[in-house]
Order: sequence, then structure tokens, then C-alpha cells
Amino acid sequence: MWFDFLKKYSQILPLYYYCKNAEETVDSFPPGSGGSIRNALEYTVKIFWKLKVEPTITIEELDNTKLFNLIDDYKFKKFINSASLINIYHNVRILTNKADHPSLS
Repeated sequence: MWFDFLKKYSQILPLYYYCKNAEETVDSFPPGSGGSIRNALEYTVKIFWKLKVEPTITIEELDNTKLFNLIDDYKFKKFINSASLINIYHNVRILTNKADHPSLS
């Protein structure tokens, strides 16, 4: 498994499970895999926010903010410091949303 290396980091164990599930279901249930990929993206974006972008932000505030807004915020963009990486985040967000909700495509 590609993401087994994450198992040893108990602080980010949810990320391991999101990635593991995405990997295991990519062929058998692509929408579920897409949902897990999106969960992994949301989890990492929120970790960046909490640890590096704005440590005073609460988990509740993060949970009540749309992923688009977290990624598109100037403070997050400044921290990431890469327009191409921000575009990748948005593309993953869009594609996994379509996979998770095929009727919206």
C-alpha cells in the first residue's frame, strides 16, 4: 500500500485512513474513493491552517468554512506560495466533488 508510511504518525492517523480507503476502493467503488480523497484534502488543508496559517483559528471555524474558501484565502495562498499547487488543490476539490456527487456533473 502506498500510504502505509503514514501509519507510524499517530498525530495524523485520520489522514492514513482516508488515503488507505481511497486506495482500496479506487477500482471497486470510485465515488467512495473520491470521497476519501476529498476527506484527505480537507484534513490536510485544515492541518495547514491550524498549524501554520492561523494557529488561533478554532476547529469549529474550520469545520464551518467551505473548502473552496479555505484554499482560496489569501493567507493560505501566501503560506502555500505556489499558484500551481493551489490550482491542484482546487482541481482535486472539483473532481472529487463530481465523483462523490455524479448528478452534479
